Amino acid sequence: MQLIDIANKFDIKGEATTYSPIGNGHINSTFLVNSTSENKYIIQKINTHAFNDVDALMSNVFKVTEFLRLNGFESLRAIRTKDGKTYFRDSNNCYRVYEYIENTVCYEKVDNMFLVYSDAKAFGKLHRSLKRFNSNLLHETIPDFHNTAKRYNNLLNAIKEDPCGRVASCISEIEFIKSRASDYFTIIDGIKNKEISNAVTHNDPKINNILFDKFSGDIRAIIDLDTIMPGSYLFDFGDALRSLFTGDNEDSEDLSKLVVNLDIFEAYLKGYLSEMSDVLTSKELELLPFSIYLLAMELGIRFLEDYIRGDIYFKTNYPIHNLIRARTQLALAKDIINHFDKLNDIVAKTKKNIKNMVIIGVDIGGTSIKGGIVNQKGKLFDEFKMPVVKNESAEKTVTKLIKLINNFLKIYKYKKDDIFGVGVGVPGIIDSTNGIVTFSNNLKWKDFPLKKMLEEGLGLPVKITNDANAAALAEAKFGSGNNYNSFLMVTLGTGIGSGIFVDGKLYEGNLGKGAEFGHSLLVMDGRECSCGRKGCLEAYASATALIKDATKMMEQHKDSKMWDYLNKYNGVMNAKIPFDAARDNDPYANIVIDLYVKYLSEGLINYFNIFRPEAVILSGGIAEQGEFLVSKIRDYCRKNDYGLKLCPPVDIVKSSVGYNSGKIGAASLFIQ
Repeated sequence: MQLIDIANKFDIKGEATTYSPIGNGHINSTFLVNSTSENKYIIQKINTHAFNDVDALMSNVFKVTEFLRLNGFESLRAIRTKDGKTYFRDSNNCYRVYEYIENTVCYEKVDNMFLVYSDAKAFGKLHRSLKRFNSNLLHETIPDFHNTAKRYNNLLNAIKEDPCGRVASCISEIEFIKSRASDYFTIIDGIKNKEISNAVTHNDPKINNILFDKFSGDIRAIIDLDTIMPGSYLFDFGDALRSLFTGDNEDSEDLSKLVVNLDIFEAYLKGYLSEMSDVLTSKELELLPFSIYLLAMELGIRFLEDYIRGDIYFKTNYPIHNLIRARTQLALAKDIINHFDKLNDIVAKTKKNIKNMVIIGVDIGGTSIKGGIVNQKGKLFDEFKMPVVKNESAEKTVTKLIKLINNFLKIYKYKKDDIFGVGVGVPGIIDSTNGIVTFSNNLKWKDFPLKKMLEEGLGLPVKITNDANAAALAEAKFGSGNNYNSFLMVTLGTGIGSGIFVDGKLYEGNLGKGAEFGHSLLVMDGRECSCGRKGCLEAYASATALIKDATKMMEQHKDSKMWDYLNKYNGVMNAKIPFDAARDNDPYANIVIDLYVKYLSEGLINYFNIFRPEAVILSGGIAEQGEFLVSKIRDYCRKNDYGLKLCPPVDIVKSSVGYNSGKIGAASLFIQ
């Protein structure tokens, strides 16, 4: 059967049309398939010699990828056949299909420390995302894959049998391996006595199994999940660093090249612990350097056994190829032993530093940009602020911001090694995956690569999100949102933003471009909104709209106390003035505030009738009016909410994180 015919056995969109080889994997044959729907797919012929239980293999893949996607981790999406099977089998072979992930790139080798850090962070994030997955649901696709003690026993049997008469040529290697025999039980015994987690692990943690975004450099997905199965986090950590230390020298006869690279170790450790520092047990943390040594020993044992048995497993190019490979791994293991003290010192230092590392949180608004240093408990420290110049280009504004942050870090003596990254909240439609401000009507920014420009200017990792989503994250992690499983966060400032939590998760809509509560319709053919539409809620219930209504009322009533408060603010009109005057019993200010409350409340009631959240949390400058405003909104909603007596009432509360929720929420993009 032709490959195109096989691809069409799967539940793809359209019909498969053409295919071409892709990748350079050694196990499975992989092809990129085009279709009439313009969707692309990956089809693989599964190596049934390496994986003879394809049902177990594909069961693991589907269970893990579906779990990851449900928990917000971008993952491979495997496609079932049209009759619902996880793979297709013809008379000779087995095939599977994945959706192709566009605009991604793999790296075959690591050439800088940031890539080492990103490599480690990717696998740390995978481990963290799967920590709640029951590893007992997975099959062991390769039984005893990292059972070093069993690998050692297999070697002893090969030595005893000596089928090819090769034992005499590797006596020194055998003696060294035997001298370390007690080490081979360490991790296996740790799992048995529960000092070490029985976790879900990848078991092939090479850099080329990570898909990075072609444009932003962000981690998109981890691939090659054939060996995902129960094991220890230490197996992936140790094998990843063993591979990085070995580099291109696996076949080298110059054993002086097989050495520990402390810079690579520290960069990888920082990346991994940035995700896993609070997940690993104390025993796992203690054994991180040991795991690299053990995995080098294990691979050395495997190469040596295969050499003694006549090269029946690993492909070789010359008679002593496997012996040379064994020697490289054993040489690396010896160098790791010699560096245990230094490696353990780096772990101790990094553990301490990770706990003290901070994040820069930036809240970009329509009139100002505010930011500060946030610790991992959500506490805000030193702050900075700059105005947003109306109609200034995005490039010019962000150039000023970069200069401000760099000067801020210098003045307050923050080292960039002490900072996880920069989290940024921006109003509007945000492509958080690619770090692009798709459209911000208040800033007049369109298709602006904010993440890229900030990373280049600051030399730090950057994550961006919608500003209201950032505020919602802050509230969920550190504030009132802790009390609710589902809530709407509304930010009341120059515009109106919103963040939605449903069943404990941030809901962002398709491609992260939903939750624009401020641009829901309030009045048909009503006031013109800055987005270009008419009648949006933002045109009636934002601070901008409130100022316009108050100004109009003041012009009609020169005896309004709002004029007195305008003078107190040195003639600068702002949204506080009508509230101050209303508290002072000015009848005209009360009319303005009552109308504002009505507009905002009607918008909220529309939302209640669609989603029925447990609560609405109000944030932003206007929300700082506190209970004076919140009680009025609460009363209006309770009087006018549909089916109030039949439906549970919606709590309406002020943000407990408060005015700083945007900064803290943006920073929380880096906080687990």
